[in-house]
Amino acid sequence: MNLIVRNKIIIALMQALLGAISPNFRAVLIDFSQGVDVRFFLVEDLAEDREEIDDVITEFDSLVMGVESVSITYGVAVGEAWIDFSGDSVVPVYIRRE
Repeated sequence: MNLIVRNKIIIALMQALLGAISPNFRAVLIDFSQGVDVRFFLVEDLAEDREEIDDVITEFDSLVMGVESVSITYGVAVGEAWIDFSGDSVVPVYIRRE
């Protein structure tokens, strides 16, 4: 995937996240190593945040649809586990100050 397409995907996720981030979000990142893998990290598993994540996914899918046909996977991790941001293919879109 070329840099222009990657940047369009990152901007689309940033746009989809506007207004959705709560204090319960620890991080949101995109991993481009195996297609497009969007991961959400939460402190607690709250229903309100799960609904926000579903809304973000819906909006992000519609925004990316016009960019390029790519397979997108999503994951949600809950807890205080260490988050690995290392690697050239991992792009942190949001990181909570801890």
